Amino acid sequence: MNIKFDLTIGAEIGSTSIKLCYLDENGYFLDQKELGSPELLTPGAVTVELCQYFESLNQTHLINSFGISLPAFFDSEYRIVKKSNLLKDWIDVPFADWMEIRLGTGVILANTRECELFGMQWSEISNFSKDLSFASIGVARLAHQKNMSNLAPFKAG
Repeated sequence: MNIKFDLTIGAEIGSTSIKLCYLDENGYFLDQKELGSPELLTPGAVTVELCQYFESLNQTHLINSFGISLPAFFDSEYRIVKKSNLLKDWIDVPFADWMEIRLGTGVILANTRECELFGMQWSEISNFSKDLSFASIGVARLAHQKNMSNLAPFKAG
């Protein structure tokens, strides 16, 4: 029997990799994974890679919220990547909208450095390995908190 359960996912888009963090419906850390990233982490390639992975994962889980951290600057509403010094071609990219249209679920964007700090403050993971992506943990926590403050999975639109 295939039992579905709710997940929150945090993704860290780095200069060469995509790292994911999974939280359960209560916000507890479950696991981390690194995706086989496209060679060039351009906006289109990252959108396709993440959406294909999330759509396949959504077959066995109910994904309530997504958070994505990027080494970038954003518009005032954190919907558009204004520029990134580390990622090529990430200039004025409406990344949150792209992801929400494809996935039908709300997406939170955040700066990688801020997410790293937020992730490192989480006492639950302080005993885990130093190999963790604290940025993916931090953005997953932000997405989970946003979802809980809405008291229901948020939807695009």
